[in-house]
Amino acid sequence: MLCCPGGPPKKTETSNLLDSKPVVHLHAATVPVWLQVTVVAGWFALTATYFVNVEHFSWLEAFYLCACVITSVGYGDVVPVTQAGRLGMVVSVLFGFTAVVTCISMLVDHLSAKGKARKRAKAARKQEEDRIALAKCSLLWAVGVQFGVLALGTLYIAFAQSFSWSDSIYWSVITASSIGFGDLQLSSGSRGFGIFFLPLGVLSFGYTASALISLFLHFENEKRLRRFVASGVTPQLIAEIDQDKSGTVDKFEFVTYILLGQGKLHEEDLQAAVELFSKLDEDGSGTIDADDALRHQLNEQQQGTSSTSPLPGWVSSKA
Repeated sequence: MLCCPGGPPKKTETSNLLDSKPVVHLHAATVPVWLQVTVVAGWFALTATYFVNVEHFSWLEAFYLCACVITSVGYGDVVPVTQAGRLGMVVSVLFGFTAVVTCISMLVDHLSAKGKARKRAKAARKQEEDRIALAKCSLLWAVGVQFGVLALGTLYIAFAQSFSWSDSIYWSVITASSIGFGDLQLSSGSRGFGIFFLPLGVLSFGYTASALISLFLHFENEKRLRRFVASGVTPQLIAEIDQDKSGTVDKFEFVTYILLGQGKLHEEDLQAAVELFSKLDEDGSGTIDADDALRHQLNEQQQGTSSTSPLPGWVSSKA
């Protein structure tokens, strides 16, 4: 920390740069939500338009084909048959499929993160957060959503396609799980429902699997913590946690040891954060204040760099 006689330095035009500096939010998404939605919608629109013009599909068939491709169900009832159509599908899958699936995954993560943030805030206000209970509730909710989606598919197919109830349940499960045998195919009139049901069913299965894995990890973490507490604090354990070899364990060392042991923090991420802190701690005092921030920005300007984000992948946004 800088020490200035006569009190703190007066605010100058240079220090004003700090006020206009965008705030870096670690939790912010690397790709804006609007861009993710644009990529997904754009891929659907461009791919459908191409096949309407090349394969002379109807718009319903073209969007149904897009839904089959993006969910990897692949029934095979609507497929490109011309050379131009097949080459177009190759280009669409190679250059668009991965980006679209990634954007859909990020959108799901974004919505899930918002829901988890609300749950954490509510639990913090009540001072009674039970992570395993929350994980159980999430799993029950996911299972309920999945059965609801399967019931919707079963009812529609049973009445619209006149399938038997067993065939309707079979079609719903095989479709939602993205297996897609293709032995029971939809009529042209039901493909509009398929455009809606295919992504919904696949997402519901993925959501349930994610909730089940999350609950399992919570149980495993609780077991590890109980074993850790039961084993007590030993000289060997202190030596293992004591990274700076000071003979004592501080809060930072203890917390990082627990998080690393639970798999919630990776060694390379911790090292990157420590290196970033050292970079921003211009005076080497072990703390970061406004003087460090000002010095860091002045050094950047002298070196001809202007970075709003010290580490790749971190995005900046106005506070």
